Amino acid sequence: MRAQLSAFYRANKPSGILTMAVYRFGNTIYYRCRIPVLRPLLLLLYAILDNLIVKLLCGAEFPARCRIGKGLRLPHGANGIILHGNAVIGDSVTLFHQVTLGMRDLEEPEAAPHIGSSVVIGAGAKILGRVTVGQHSSVGANAVVIRDVPGHSTAVGVPARITSKRDRRKVVALRPRPLTTDRIRGD
Repeated sequence: MRAQLSAFYRANKPSGILTMAVYRFGNTIYYRCRIPVLRPLLLLLYAILDNLIVKLLCGAEFPARCRIGKGLRLPHGANGIILHGNAVIGDSVTLFHQVTLGMRDLEEPEAAPHIGSSVVIGAGAKILGRVTVGQHSSVGANAVVIRDVPGHSTAVGVPARITSKRDRRKVVALRPRPLTTDRIRGD
């Protein structure tokens, strides 16, 4: 038990642990509590904890409505992580600081990203709109993802492009088109 707690603390900073505790509390109330008088009181308590601890202290937004799987890692704490209320995050996902999973435009306010299991999302990455990031993929730091990312691949850049796909045992690098004078002039 002690070894498990030690490993958990090494994988998550205190702000991440507090954020996830408040999120799990709110998520349980939001989806499982059906007692008519108790539910509004518990949601009020969650709102107070969310505003004080998660938003004010940690500078993050983890709505109780979003779905987060088991084993979410926040190596730098919850510093600046913003999640859309309809976002879905799989198991064993790693989110670095300043990550945004949000909507792309105002016409589709309910469109939110879906993140597969065992995905690593780099610091400052933005994943916007109804985008799916496949299992065992990586999103580079400061990448802006506006299209689906297939499983076992890496997306980098603004807007993000797929730079490699992992075949079960090897990484296959995708070659970028060579830069020519035609592409520089826009012809």
